Amino acid sequence: MNDRRATKESSVATLLVVDDNPDNIAPLGDLLQADCRVLAATSGRHG
Repeated sequence: MNDRRATKESSVATLLVVDDNPDNIAPLGDLLQADCRVLAATSGRHG
């Protein structure tokens, strides 16, 4: 990986979208992916 790419990726905000219904996650991810790195989860670790 070249230095320019690493710098660009590290400056992009990351957003975690969590919802138990994937139908709610997809539109948000589509809307926000141009502005930030979008991670999605439909469940999480309980504890």
